[in-house]
Amino acid sequence: MSVTTKRGLGLQTKVHVITSGNTIEMRIAHKEAEQVREVLMQLASGTHPSQTYSVAVESPAAAPTPTPAVPDLAAQLQQLASLRDAGILTEDEFAAKKADILSRF
Repeated sequence: MSVTTKRGLGLQTKVHVITSGNTIEMRIAHKEAEQVREVLMQLASGTHPSQTYSVAVESPAAAPTPTPAVPDLAAQLQQLASLRDAGILTEDEFAAKKADILSRF
């Protein structure tokens, strides 16, 4: 995965997330674009603070607790951008939800 940014003429920077066979383009406020790029790169490399795991020793009788499936970060952001582009979300609603999604990862 790679993440690139390209500063636009307006108030937004284009952030491109490129994976095997897919490219996602997001428009982010200039002041947030570098932070978004850094978080995405940390998530991809496994170095984001939310990805630190501690090793716990469980007793053999303990059954594993199923964890709910978490949708792909890029897919969530792409869907969110689609809603904004379709006019369903305002730019402020989009920015707030995007920040919420990124804070959970």
